[in-house]
Amino acid sequence: NAAGVGYGCRAYNSANISVANDTAPALTFDTERHDTHAFHSTSSNTGRLTISVAGKYAVCGHIDVQAGADYIRVYLSIRLNGTTDLAFQADTPSTANLSHILSVGTIYSFAANDYVELTAHQDNTASAARNVSAVPNYSPEFAIAYLGP
Repeated sequence: NAAGVGYGCRAYNSANISVANDTAPALTFDTERHDTHAFHSTSSNTGRLTISVAGKYAVCGHIDVQAGADYIRVYLSIRLNGTTDLAFQADTPSTANLSHILSVGTIYSFAANDYVELTAHQDNTASAARNVSAVPNYSPEFAIAYLGP
């Protein structure tokens, strides 16, 4: 299948995702808003968007980490092939009891069979797991769109 206009995917998770303290796991996505060319699977490697046609793509992700007044750091990244961060967004700690809403995006040239993951990191003084909250239409969401060769 050749890539073209409208070629892409947007996936989300319909439930909260618990993130252990001071870790940066790849988030998982159980539902697709659309997926034109099998970028995403809801049954295996559910945290990945896999490239089938090489080219330039726009990739973005969004999260809402539950409110807390004791965060040391919160960040979101797009990770290539399990090892390399392509884009990174961090939130400044606050003593206010607020959720941390982060968005990250990039444009990148991918090879066929590359994959990207959305990672979330949270670190807090209680050393407690915290949730990436399931919020309709923006958290957690992960999307990719083909831009051209």
